[in-house]
Amino acid sequence: MTPRDVALMMLKEQIRRQRARLNPDVLASVEKVVTALNSDAPPDNKVSVPYDRAAAKKVIEIYLRDHPDQAGVAARILEEMKKG
Repeated sequence: MTPRDVALMMLKEQIRRQRARLNPDVLASVEKVVTALNSDAPPDNKVSVPYDRAAAKKVIEIYLRDHPDQAGVAARILEEMKKG
């Protein structure tokens, strides 16, 4: 196995573990929104999925916990929240 193969295998395992920690309904909603946002549909035809603050907070906490630049991502999230 090449180092690239090992790295890909490790990455796939990390993704599998992260997905296992998410509620399947939340994951399906996120995938639906991402698909809509990446489509060529006009903005008013894009999908909007309601969320609750607790679920959003948990997702951000999970992301930040495993991200190598926690402080940088947290700062960017706060900056975007101030804009909205």
